[in-house]
Amino acid sequence: MRILLIAPCISDFYSSPKRMSHLGLISLKNHLDKGHTVKILNLYSPKARKRPLPKEFSYLNPYLRPNTGFFFSGYNSYTKGPGLLIKYLEEFRPDIAGISAFTVCYYRDIAEIADSIKTFDANIPVIVGGTGAMAFPGTFEKISSIDYIIKGNNLNNIKDIIENLHSCKNQRIIDSGTGENWEMACNIGYTRYPLSFVMTRGCPNRCSFCSVYDVSGRRFLKSGLDTFQSALKNMDKKRLWINFEDDNISIDREYFDKLLSILIKHGEKSEISLTFMNGLDFATLDEYLIQRLKKAGLKYLNLTLASASSYSRAMLNRHQSRVQYENIINFAKKYSIDSITYFICGIPGNDISSDMDTLKYLSGKDTLIGFSPFYPVSEKRIPEKYRCLDPVLFRGSAMQPFNEQYTSQKLIEIFRNVCLINSKRPKTLK
Repeated sequence: MRILLIAPCISDFYSSPKRMSHLGLISLKNHLDKGHTVKILNLYSPKARKRPLPKEFSYLNPYLRPNTGFFFSGYNSYTKGPGLLIKYLEEFRPDIAGISAFTVCYYRDIAEIADSIKTFDANIPVIVGGTGAMAFPGTFEKISSIDYIIKGNNLNNIKDIIENLHSCKNQRIIDSGTGENWEMACNIGYTRYPLSFVMTRGCPNRCSFCSVYDVSGRRFLKSGLDTFQSALKNMDKKRLWINFEDDNISIDREYFDKLLSILIKHGEKSEISLTFMNGLDFATLDEYLIQRLKKAGLKYLNLTLASASSYSRAMLNRHQSRVQYENIINFAKKYSIDSITYFICGIPGNDISSDMDTLKYLSGKDTLIGFSPFYPVSEKRIPEKYRCLDPVLFRGSAMQPFNEQYTSQKLIEIFRNVCLINSKRPKTLK
């Protein structure tokens, strides 16, 4: 079969090109390549194209002004243009099209792509998968141009499902399961920089604001380090930017330390810039590992405190302590590693004074502050009062409150305050 896998364009107030590694599609292609002709079409572009503001965001209109400072100037489409999809459909003539949905807030972009495919050829089955589809299958089920929604990340089962779609005609949502093992995912050969990897899968934690354990399972799975080592050996560049997108890569201390040993060894022939853009759990780190991270080429620590309040952290099922956090921040400073620490603002049931205390606490630390407005990440855990909202609002940039003490204006005020605090940090932290 000819299978077209599509990384969708997105519409938002901003985008993060360095995070668009499409590792899930690449891994799926590697599995489907055995017996099929598979192409990946990346419709995302880092270039912003202005588009009309959807009515759901009309409350942001007073704030979307150029040069007003510390906020977005407008709503954009990050796309290579609709003509590219049609060109691929005409030239490749796929038997099946699969679209990756990494978050539900872009479901309209995905619907537009699915509609275009069906307009071109109504007989091409359209499948949607990815973390967004897994966490919000009901949203994608409402899109008539999507034939199947695949939950789970068991690549072997997904391959079987795709090869036997004829037997799934009475089923729109199909669960592939989470699998018993994990193979390294990487974008070598697809992207110039950064080289992104996912070495592990699953999460034994139960943080209430997160969907990782919903979509990846609670069992922690690790890929073989020999595969990673072989991949690095084939890289002969003098400078490498290596990024890990894992959720919990440092949970297994021995595994993480061996990974750092491989990086340190490769650093003898290449200058490595190391990042963990999805964050590291500070409760799994200590001075020894901070030293090792520095030696491996770490440029900055990406951490999540969530809240400085022990009560709020307990409510979120995050049981790390401030003492643990402060130790890691101090060790990072000792070894000249910059950091950014994220806190979650507007958690349902949390008091606004707690968020203000967290901001005050972080403003006194040697770290940049990351502002993360709360929004639902799974349809299972949408607060009852907000189930009527369109999922297009389930994104941080929407500044949509999910806490009765907050308004959008208040969230924007805090966001601007965070930006102002960060702007006054030493240049090494920016």
